[in-house]
Amino acid sequence: MSRLHVRAGRLADLGALEAIEVACFTPDQQSTRRALRLSLSSPCQSVLVAVYPDGEKNRVIGAAIVHKHLRRMRLYSIGVLPSFQGRNAGGLLMDRVMECASSSGPPEIILECDESNRNLVEWYERLGFRVFRLLPNYYGTDRHALRMSQKFSICPAKRLVTMPPENLLDRVIRGAPECR
Repeated sequence: MSRLHVRAGRLADLGALEAIEVACFTPDQQSTRRALRLSLSSPCQSVLVAVYPDGEKNRVIGAAIVHKHLRRMRLYSIGVLPSFQGRNAGGLLMDRVMECASSSGPPEIILECDESNRNLVEWYERLGFRVFRLLPNYYGTDRHALRMSQKFSICPAKRLVTMPPENLLDRVIRGAPECR
Protein backbone atom coordinates (compact mmCIF):
# COMPACT_ATOMS: atom_id res chain seq x y z
CA MET A 1 0.00 0.00 0.00
CA SER A 2 1.46 3.37 -0.90
CA ARG A 3 -0.19 5.65 1.66
CA LEU A 4 -0.89 6.02 5.35
CA HIS A 5 -3.55 3.49 6.34
CA VAL A 6 -5.11 1.73 9.33
CA ARG A 7 -5.28 -2.03 9.86
CA ALA A 8 -5.80 -4.47 12.70
CA GLY A 9 -2.84 -4.96 14.99
CA ARG A 10 -0.91 -8.23 14.86
CA LEU A 11 1.41 -10.00 17.25
CA ALA A 12 4.27 -9.05 14.92
CA ASP A 13 3.51 -5.39 15.81
CA LEU A 14 4.32 -5.89 19.49
CA GLY A 15 7.74 -4.18 19.33
CA ALA A 16 6.28 -1.19 17.49
CA LEU A 17 3.43 -0.96 20.01
CA GLU A 18 5.94 -0.87 22.85
CA ALA A 19 7.89 1.90 21.09
CA ILE A 20 4.68 3.93 20.71
CA GLU A 21 3.89 3.47 24.42
CA VAL A 22 7.36 4.68 25.44
CA ALA A 23 7.30 7.65 23.05
CA CYS A 24 3.77 8.80 23.85
CA PHE A 25 3.09 8.10 27.51
CA THR A 26 4.73 8.67 30.87
CA PRO A 27 6.06 5.48 32.51
CA ASP A 28 3.08 5.24 34.86
CA GLN A 29 0.67 5.39 31.89
CA GLN A 30 2.43 2.90 29.61
CA SER A 31 0.96 -0.51 28.91
CA THR A 32 3.35 -3.37 29.58
CA ARG A 33 4.44 -5.81 26.89
CA ARG A 34 2.22 -8.42 28.56
CA ALA A 35 -0.81 -6.09 28.53
CA LEU A 36 -0.22 -5.25 24.87
CA ARG A 37 0.04 -8.93 24.00
CA LEU A 38 -3.24 -9.59 25.83
CA SER A 39 -4.92 -6.70 23.99
CA LEU A 40 -3.88 -8.23 20.68
CA SER A 41 -5.47 -11.58 21.53
CA SER A 42 -8.50 -10.60 23.63
CA PRO A 43 -12.01 -11.08 22.21
CA CYS A 44 -13.05 -7.97 24.18
CA GLN A 45 -10.29 -5.65 22.96
CA SER A 46 -8.97 -4.52 19.64
CA VAL A 47 -5.74 -2.94 18.55
CA LEU A 48 -5.74 -0.80 15.44
CA VAL A 49 -2.48 0.44 13.97
CA ALA A 50 -1.63 3.31 11.65
CA VAL A 51 0.90 2.21 9.07
CA TYR A 52 3.16 4.51 7.06
CA PRO A 53 4.93 3.36 3.89
CA ASP A 54 8.68 3.54 4.49
CA GLY A 55 10.52 2.42 1.38
CA GLU A 56 10.04 -1.31 0.90
CA LYS A 57 8.48 -1.75 4.36
CA ASN A 58 5.43 -0.46 6.13
CA ARG A 59 6.12 1.11 9.51
CA VAL A 60 3.66 1.10 12.41
CA ILE A 61 3.57 4.72 13.59
CA GLY A 62 0.42 4.85 15.72
CA ALA A 63 -2.03 2.66 17.58
CA ALA A 64 -5.41 2.70 19.26
CA ILE A 65 -6.60 0.15 21.80
CA VAL A 66 -10.34 -0.23 22.21
CA HIS A 67 -12.22 -2.17 24.90
CA LYS A 68 -15.79 -3.25 24.25
CA HIS A 69 -18.30 -3.26 27.06
CA LEU A 70 -22.00 -4.05 26.83
CA ARG A 71 -23.23 -0.47 26.43
CA ARG A 72 -20.11 1.36 25.29
CA MET A 73 -16.71 1.17 23.75
CA ARG A 74 -13.80 2.57 25.69
CA LEU A 75 -10.87 4.09 23.91
CA TYR A 76 -8.23 2.82 26.28
CA SER A 77 -5.25 4.25 24.47
CA ILE A 78 -4.26 6.13 21.34
CA GLY A 79 -0.82 7.36 20.40
CA VAL A 80 1.25 8.37 17.38
CA LEU A 81 5.04 8.52 17.32
CA PRO A 82 6.04 12.18 17.83
CA SER A 83 7.97 12.36 14.54
CA PHE A 84 4.77 11.40 12.68
CA GLN A 85 2.29 13.59 14.55
CA GLY A 86 0.51 16.11 12.36
CA ARG A 87 0.17 13.68 9.42
CA ASN A 88 -3.39 12.62 10.34
CA ALA A 89 -2.49 9.17 11.69
CA GLY A 90 -4.40 9.88 14.92
CA GLY A 91 -7.33 11.19 12.90
CA LEU A 92 -7.41 8.04 10.77
CA LEU A 93 -7.31 5.84 13.86
CA MET A 94 -10.16 7.79 15.47
CA ASP A 95 -12.16 7.74 12.22
CA ARG A 96 -11.94 3.95 12.19
CA VAL A 97 -12.94 3.62 15.85
CA MET A 98 -15.90 5.99 15.40
CA GLU A 99 -17.01 4.38 12.11
CA CYS A 100 -17.15 1.01 13.80
CA ALA A 101 -19.05 2.33 16.82
CA SER A 102 -21.55 4.23 14.72
CA SER A 103 -22.08 1.31 12.32
CA SER A 104 -22.97 -1.52 14.61
CA GLY A 105 -21.22 -1.19 17.91
CA PRO A 106 -22.26 0.17 21.25
CA PRO A 107 -23.90 3.59 20.94
CA GLU A 108 -21.20 5.38 22.95
CA ILE A 109 -17.42 5.74 23.10
CA ILE A 110 -15.81 6.94 26.31
CA LEU A 111 -12.22 7.88 27.08
CA GLU A 112 -10.11 9.54 29.72
CA CYS A 113 -7.48 12.17 29.03
CA ASP A 114 -5.14 14.35 31.03
CA GLU A 115 -6.93 17.53 32.00
CA SER A 116 -3.72 19.55 31.61
CA ASN A 117 -3.18 18.47 27.98
CA ARG A 118 -5.33 21.17 26.40
CA ASN A 119 -4.30 20.28 22.85
CA LEU A 120 -5.54 16.72 23.33
CA VAL A 121 -8.77 17.81 25.04
CA GLU A 122 -9.49 20.25 22.20
CA TRP A 123 -8.67 17.58 19.58
CA TYR A 124 -11.22 15.23 21.13
CA GLU A 125 -13.76 18.07 21.30
CA ARG A 126 -13.25 18.77 17.58
CA LEU A 127 -14.01 15.08 16.99
CA GLY A 128 -17.33 15.48 18.81
CA PHE A 129 -16.42 14.26 22.30
CA ARG A 130 -17.78 16.10 25.32
CA VAL A 131 -16.50 16.18 28.90
CA PHE A 132 -18.94 14.65 31.33
CA ARG A 133 -16.83 14.06 34.44
CA LEU A 134 -13.69 15.27 36.19
CA LEU A 135 -11.66 12.43 37.70
CA PRO A 136 -9.54 13.92 40.49
CA ASN A 137 -6.06 12.43 40.96
CA TYR A 138 -6.71 9.85 38.21
CA TYR A 139 -3.09 9.91 37.03
CA GLY A 140 -1.64 10.53 40.50
CA THR A 141 -1.64 13.30 43.06
CA ASP A 142 -2.93 16.52 41.49
CA ARG A 143 -2.97 14.89 38.02
CA HIS A 144 -6.62 14.98 37.04
CA ALA A 145 -8.34 13.37 34.10
CA LEU A 146 -11.41 14.27 32.12
CA ARG A 147 -13.83 11.54 31.13
CA MET A 148 -15.21 12.31 27.70
CA SER A 149 -17.96 10.71 25.65
CA GLN A 150 -19.44 10.64 22.22
CA LYS A 151 -22.83 9.05 21.61
CA PHE A 152 -24.01 7.62 18.31
CA SER A 153 -27.33 6.79 16.72
CA ILE A 154 -27.17 3.30 15.29
CA CYS A 155 -28.58 2.94 11.81
CA PRO A 156 -29.53 -0.71 11.12
CA ALA A 157 -29.00 -0.18 7.40
CA LYS A 158 -25.33 0.72 7.95
CA ARG A 159 -22.76 -2.01 7.74
CA LEU A 160 -19.51 -2.34 9.60
CA VAL A 161 -16.68 -0.61 7.80
CA THR A 162 -14.70 -3.06 5.68
CA MET A 163 -11.53 -4.20 7.40
CA PRO A 164 -8.97 -6.96 6.81
CA PRO A 165 -10.11 -10.46 7.81
CA GLU A 166 -7.61 -10.62 10.68
CA ASN A 167 -9.39 -7.73 12.36
CA LEU A 168 -10.40 -8.37 15.94
CA LEU A 169 -12.57 -5.26 16.05
CA ASP A 170 -15.13 -6.95 13.80
CA ARG A 171 -15.44 -9.81 16.29
CA VAL A 172 -15.55 -7.46 19.26
CA ILE A 173 -18.23 -5.17 17.84
CA ARG A 174 -20.45 -7.95 16.57
CA GLY A 175 -20.79 -9.81 19.83
CA ALA A 176 -18.40 -11.55 22.15
CA PRO A 177 -21.05 -11.83 24.90
CA GLU A 178 -18.35 -12.51 27.49
CA CYS A 179 -17.20 -8.87 27.22
CA ARG A 180 -18.63 -7.03 30.19
